[in-house]
Amino acid sequence: IELTEGDTISIASSRSENSEAYLTYLRGRALVLSYSEEGLVKGIEMLERAIELDSTFALPYVELSSAYSSYGMMYTSGRDEYPKAKKTALKAYEGTIGYQPQMALWAEQSLWIADEFRDGNVPAAFELRTFLMRAFSALPGSVHQLRLRGDSALYNEDALTWADDTNIAFAVSADMSPSLREKVEALSEDAYKPYRTLTPNGDTAIGEPEERQWAEVADFVPDWKRNHKKDGEPFRYIAIRIRSRQRDLFEADHERWRHFAVVTNMKWDGERLLRWHREKQGTVEHGHGVIKNELAGGTMPCGRFGSNAAWWRLNVLTHNLLQLIKVRSLPAQMHPLRPKALRFRIFNIVGRLIEHAHRLIPVSY
Repeated sequence: IELTEGDTISIASSRSENSEAYLTYLRGRALVLSYSEEGLVKGIEMLERAIELDSTFALPYVELSSAYSSYGMMYTSGRDEYPKAKKTALKAYEGTIGYQPQMALWAEQSLWIADEFRDGNVPAAFELRTFLMRAFSALPGSVHQLRLRGDSALYNEDALTWADDTNIAFAVSADMSPSLREKVEALSEDAYKPYRTLTPNGDTAIGEPEERQWAEVADFVPDWKRNHKKDGEPFRYIAIRIRSRQRDLFEADHERWRHFAVVTNMKWDGERLLRWHREKQGTVEHGHGVIKNELAGGTMPCGRFGSNAAWWRLNVLTHNLLQLIKVRSLPAQMHPLRPKALRFRIFNIVGRLIEHAHRLIPVSY
């Protein structure tokens, strides 16, 4: 299972009375979603222009924050972009009503097995153990090996202790507390090993824009209740450091590294475990993107919590229904198709003309 707290979904100021601002926002958003370097740069410019045209229009702030983060993560060190992302996100949050659904995905089947619609100011750790129990109880009895991976929204003592006591293997992004950061930054150079990206064939990828390394944080024990028990066994922490291969002449080597950490109860080799944990970016985040951008989950219908919760649930059910249709009714090569592709290739087609024996034969669906 993969668990994450969804991106904030804004509902206020979702339209602008300034038509030029709204069209500029749409053009900027389309460019940003290309995720190319040129597209992100031009998209950021257009989103900033939309804000100039209507400073009360919230959606450009939301998209601009995401664009800055994407540009910083993919093409620079993020030193300049991340503060801008935080600033625009704060502006959007202050001017809108937000929701952050808690979601759990059955990764192997690409099915949402639990969702909880929440206000944007509800902490990620709120009743997290109860949510996890509900998610795992939704799995069929034929599933015997249970694993859990997630982002830092899942970094919670009560939830992870329950998972460990229930024999659920997990790997979760850890909060970089001052004490953990101190331990990570104190690790010697010799402690780090390569954290490589592999191709589908299992070869080491060449030309990666970032250099990644990992190391065991053997002596870090957080001040959790479980660690004060006589038989309590601390969880394992793995440090990750990342830096761009593009050197900055005015920045010292030790300042160029960005540090992260993962907590786990698994005994796998560190590099293998980190690759497995990182795979959530291609599954649970892909599922979020489908619900928000390809279905209608990203646009709330009104300002009432209950109605919006029902709307979100309908989109989750639609996602699962489409997944069932693909697996049960379509050939294997069409299983990866997203809703937009399904609409163009199947749902919007009334029939086809097939040429057979020098004749055109209409086939209806």
